[in-house]
Order: sequence, then C-alpha cells, then structure tokens
Amino acid sequence: PIDPARIQQLRESNLTKADLESLIGDVSDTDAEKIKQQATPQPVVNLAEAAQISGLTLRAPAAFSDAAQMHVAVQQEQTINIRGNLARMQAVVAALGVTDVMLPPQLDGAQISIRKPTAVMMTYGEGRDAARFLQARSPEVTLPDGVNLAQLGEIGLRIAGVSADEAHRIAQSTDWTSTLFVPIPTDAASFRDVTLSDGSTALLVTTGGTGATSVRSDEGGRQQSTLLWSKNGMVYALTGGFVGDVVEIANSIQ
Repeated sequence: PIDPARIQQLRESNLTKADLESLIGDVSDTDAEKIKQQATPQPVVNLAEAAQISGLTLRAPAAFSDAAQMHVAVQQEQTINIRGNLARMQAVVAALGVTDVMLPPQLDGAQISIRKPTAVMMTYGEGRDAARFLQARSPEVTLPDGVNLAQLGEIGLRIAGVSADEAHRIAQSTDWTSTLFVPIPTDAASFRDVTLSDGSTALLVTTGGTGATSVRSDEGGRQQSTLLWSKNGMVYALTGGFVGDVVEIANSIQ
C-alpha cells in the first residue's frame, strides 16, 4: 500500500506527473502525442477481429453469457523511449526528503525502452456498474548496462513512501522480470491475495465497501472490485461493480 498524499505531493511539486516515464526522464513531444493516440482503445466488431489484430488467443468469462451486451476494444502496442534525466530524479527524491537512495549514474542520458503490448478490453454493461476484462502480454523494459530493475524498484518504492528497510527487502526478494507491481492506495476498502481455480494467485482490491461481493454504496453505485493476476506471460484485470463474487466470475474465464 502507498499513501495517495505522496503521489499528490509529487504532482504539486511540478517536477513530474507522477508516472513512470516522467520520473525516469524525458519523452519527446512527438512520441508523447503518438503515445497518447495509441493509448485510446479502438472499438472493434467482435472478439474474432480483436484476436486477429492483437495476435492473442483471447479468453472470456463464461459468467457473462450475453454476447449482445459485450463491447470489445483494442489498445495498440506502445513502445515508449525515454532519455534518462538524473538531475530530475535527484530533484524528486530531494523534494520528498528521501536521502538514502543511490541513483544509478548510468541512467543519465541513457535510452530506456518500455514496451506495452497490444491489449484487448471487453466491456459488459454500461456506466459505473459495467464489468471490464482486460488481457495483454506482459510489458517489457529494456535498461542500459549497469542498471537493473531491482535498483529502480527500490527507488520507486522509496518515492512512493515505503520505508527504507521494507523497500530494500521487497526489491531484493522480488523477481522483477515476472512480477506485476501494483501500487494500492491506503484508502482502498480492502486488498488481499486470492487463489483462482487454475492455481493463479490474484490481487483483489475493493473500494466503496468491504469483501468480494458487491453492495450498493451511499451514492447508489456498486462497490468496485478489481482482480489482477498474471499467468504464462499474460496479464489480466477484471474490474467493475459486480453482482456476485468477482472471484467466481474470474474462475469462469475460458
């Protein structure tokens, strides 16, 4: 868990937009506009068209049997090239009072590449109560020689407000090549690990209430549940205001 106030502090510092790209370095204006266009999901007719565009063997929740209520969109593959900016990283950690991290000097001016493969989003229903299922191959990060993901992971954890000892422990004990790192706001109603029927470990996050089963909030919308997991080089996210148990819906995915 991270403190949302920490992220707000980053935004208010005018040093960074508090996203990964801005923390590490600079994206050219041309690339930034291209990335913005690619980030907008494009509607397609059906799953067959989405599979053809994405090259993925797509899965779908059998619990949502009414295909007429399903909308499908494809988000293009994105490759983000960043030029490392050590001075900015130093300014960020200094502004946050983080004085005990070692920033890799090899990052300054180095080319860092983040590849976000094509993703497919399936939406069932409308509005806040809609359910959404996203699937994509795992992202890839290419770093300069002498810099590893464990180093960046520890720095990122410290920036997010994790204590020095805990950040070091997590960074050193994590296989960053196969880990889905998800910062969870401390004001989330609950978050916990659950085991799916295929043996996958998933992270369940709920907002607006407690537990996995949806309830109506004071505003009338359903509690929002999000389930995140990875398996065989793919990442999955199931989110929405569910009627029933989100884990049961995930277990119905075929």
